[in-house]
Amino acid sequence: KDDDARATLANLGQRQAIAHDTAAIMGLRKDIGTPEFTPLVRLDLETGRAAMAIVPVEQDVGPLLDAVRSVPVIEGARTRPLATKPGRRAAD
Repeated sequence: KDDDARATLANLGQRQAIAHDTAAIMGLRKDIGTPEFTPLVRLDLETGRAAMAIVPVEQDVGPLLDAVRSVPVIEGARTRPLATKPGRRAAD
């Protein structure tokens, strides 16, 4: 959306919270011996976009997106670079 949102997604803890909460809501096809099915969220450093790899029990995309959107922003990830003068100048 903007530089503030990209800064929030750049926080590793926020991305882990998204993966954990989404997996808890949607369920996972995973056993103890299959770490390759652990959900991952990776960040594209060029664009600031995040990509999540998950194998949910429920295969419907709509509820999956709702689960991702319902994850709260953790306090440590909440940054507002656009609220500072250098941040606004860098965004231009």
